[in-house]
Amino acid sequence: MNVLDVPVCTIGLLGTILLIIVLVRSYRSHKWCLLAAAVLGLAVLHFIGFFLAGPREHDYLYFTVGDPFPYRESAFKMISYEDMLGVYHKSGGRAELFRGFRKDWWNYYRWWDYAIHPRWKLRYLPYEPPEPHRAG
Repeated sequence: MNVLDVPVCTIGLLGTILLIIVLVRSYRSHKWCLLAAAVLGLAVLHFIGFFLAGPREHDYLYFTVGDPFPYRESAFKMISYEDMLGVYHKSGGRAELFRGFRKDWWNYYRWWDYAIHPRWKLRYLPYEPPEPHRAG
């Protein structure tokens, strides 16, 4: 979870409620410029919110049980889901692949990603790094 996710989603939700109130009042009073400004405000608000809290702004960690090295999908490091799967298959790819991250259901900017991206079809298992070997 990113530090910005909760404030961005809260501001987006409160801003949407406020702008819908402005939309309804401007429609009833036939103030078309205010109506257009409210629609534009909604579009800008959610575009910025999606940019800050959407699915492309996070690193995703995948692993197999017993494998000491996790696999990573990262937009910042230009490692796509397909690239991560390629590395997994090159390393053998026989063990079941798990995702080590949960779904944040409260983050509505990711709901469409939960519905269509194949990463969410993998089973969730909390990732625990292996214990380092001690020479003794």
